[in-house]
Amino acid sequence: MSEIILCACKKGHKISEKSVSDWKEKLDAAQLSYTFVEDLCGSIAKNEVQLGDLVKGKEPVFIGCQPKAMKNLVAKISSNDVPNTFQFYNAAESSPEILDDKEIQKGAPKTIKYEHDWKPWYPVLDYDLCTSCQKCMNFCLFGVYALDDDGMVVVENPANCKDLCPACARTCPSNAIVFPKHHESPIDGGKGELPIFDGGNFLNQIQQSQDVYKLLANRRKTSGIALMKDQLSLADKEREACKNKENNKKD
Repeated sequence: MSEIILCACKKGHKISEKSVSDWKEKLDAAQLSYTFVEDLCGSIAKNEVQLGDLVKGKEPVFIGCQPKAMKNLVAKISSNDVPNTFQFYNAAESSPEILDDKEIQKGAPKTIKYEHDWKPWYPVLDYDLCTSCQKCMNFCLFGVYALDDDGMVVVENPANCKDLCPACARTCPSNAIVFPKHHESPIDGGKGELPIFDGGNFLNQIQQSQDVYKLLANRRKTSGIALMKDQLSLADKEREACKNKENNKKD
C-alpha cells in the first residue's frame, strides 16, 4: 500500500501554486488518501514531523520539488537511510499517471501546516557523496555545521543559515550540499555539477609533469578553470554579504 505525500513549499515557492492545485484536485477527484505538507523543509527543521507520521509503515510517494532534495530531506528523519521503496517525483514534471500502478487507500486528505515566519532556508547533506572533509564547516561563518560523535559533518543549526546564501555549496568538492529552496540547479538538487577547483590534486599533477606549460594550457582548455575560480569568488562574496548583513543588524 502506497502513501502519498504532497509538499507545497509554502515558504520557498519552489512549486507553483498551479502545480499544487492541479495535484490536489486530481487526488481529491479520485478520493485518494494523501498527506498535504505545507512546507516539508520547515516541518522537518522544526521537528514537527516524524517519518512514521508520514509513511505509517507504507511505501511513500513524495511529490514536490527536486527528487534529490526531497530524498535528502527525508534522510534527515530516517537516520540517513532512505529505503528503496521510497519514491520521489517533481510535481511540475510528473503527472498522476505515476500512481496508476500503485495501491492507494481511499479517504480524506490530512494536512501538516507550517505556521512559522521563518523561511526554512538551510543546507541538506547528501551522504552518498559527502566525505566529511569539513570544508563547508570551516567556510561557514554562522555555525550551521558541526561534527557528530562519529566525526561526520552534520547540519546542526539550520536556523543559523542566512536566507539566499548557498556559498558553502560552491566550495564542496563532492557536490554533496543541496539547498532545496534554491531556484537554480544543481544547488537545488537538480541535474548538473558545480565546478569546484581542487587545488591539491592539480598541484600533484604539476609536480609530476615534465611540461608544466602544456599541462596548464590543457587545464584551461578542458576544465574551465576561470569558471572554477569565479565559483569560489562568488562563494566568498555571498559569505561576506551575509556577514555584513549580520553586522548591520547588531549596530
